[in-house]
Amino acid sequence: DFLDQIRYGDEPEIAVGVLRVGNSSVDFGFWFTTDKPACRVRIKTVAVAMDTLAKVPLPARWREAFEARLVRQEPFPGR
Repeated sequence: DFLDQIRYGDEPEIAVGVLRVGNSSVDFGFWFTTDKPACRVRIKTVAVAMDTLAKVPLPARWREAFEARLVRQEPFPGR
């Protein structure tokens, strides 16, 4: 979502956070700000078996690492 312009020469700050951890997926949030929110991106990644590409549960060590970095979705800038 584009919320405001980023102009040539601007140096936006970029933040990354884990928004949600599912059984086999993780939602990452990226947001760009200048003096106010400019852009936000939500990307879902899914753990899969490489031979079949079928989804599989997240390994416990990765689940724990992602859950330790969860951020509340309210600060994820919106319109």
